[in-house]
Amino acid sequence: MFKPIAFPAARVVEKLAARRDRDMQRGRRAQQAALAAGASAMDAAIAAVRTTFDEQHRINALKLTVEWAINRGTGDPLVRARYRNRALDLHLCNLDKSIVRVERWFREERKAQQTAMALGGGSRLSLEVLAELRLLLRLIRRSSFRKHYPAIVQLVVGKADPVAAAVASGRAPSMEDVSAVLSERAP
Repeated sequence: MFKPIAFPAARVVEKLAARRDRDMQRGRRAQQAALAAGASAMDAAIAAVRTTFDEQHRINALKLTVEWAINRGTGDPLVRARYRNRALDLHLCNLDKSIVRVERWFREERKAQQTAMALGGGSRLSLEVLAELRLLLRLIRRSSFRKHYPAIVQLVVGKADPVAAAVASGRAPSMEDVSAVLSERAP
């Protein structure tokens, strides 16, 4: 039976809208609970703001950003700009080694971030990108895209290198792979 493409797309958009509105709904529920408990309007507003922008909001924002990157795809210039530098360091690793490496980068960056904040400075952008990359790699590991990981990284980097993809996937490159790379590099 034919299913129009708009139907699955509508479900994806509905799911995204539900995730975007989740924090505001939690804040409204906290405000209503505070008012029902007899709190003043100011206390209810403070409870709503605290609940809306708590730790769950940060986690939800991370998931929204990762969902955005997945929906845009590896060929999107914005996705490439955001993840390309880290992907360059991962393009010769298999998925498990990449996960270990990104976890190590995240721990080191978090320590550097804490030190910088103690001294009155620091930027959270690199820490956010690493957190997103951690979640993306975990999703790839648990999904059917695990076997396509080398190709995904090559697309984000912006160059499809069959030899690097073969090495990262744990197999020996074929002669066709090697000859294709050598013919591209020939003057």
